[in-house]
Amino acid sequence: MTKALTEKAEFGSVDSTELRGFAGCGNAAGKGQRVGYLIERLKKGERIALVSDAGTPAVSDPGARIVDAVREAGMNVVPVPGSSAAITALSASGLLDEHFLFYGFLPTKNTQRKEVLKTLTDTHATLIFYEAPHRRL
Repeated sequence: MTKALTEKAEFGSVDSTELRGFAGCGNAAGKGQRVGYLIERLKKGERIALVSDAGTPAVSDPGARIVDAVREAGMNVVPVPGSSAAITALSASGLLDEHFLFYGFLPTKNTQRKEVLKTLTDTHATLIFYEAPHRRL
């Protein structure tokens, strides 16, 4: 993985503070400011690494906008396996279900959240949700 990152010409990240010290880094996900710039670099044949210190980029993450834009431009996205908070938690949970559903973040509004949870009541699998630390019960 280190080789994959050090050979890249450009880095795009969800939070530019994650890449202090790397040349060419910037917040590519934030409001799409740099997505067009990154796509132009890709069209010139350069390679770009999308990184995050908050889990797998593009999974319940603003990096998904970058991946979508790159694919819409007709280019491939190649994932580099890494850690996933959902899978890591599941592997250490001791739950014996063979199936799981990763939902991501629940809606912030209480009524919408209750509606989503109601639709999931009859799901016969382990349910995995992400939640912001300031919203934990």
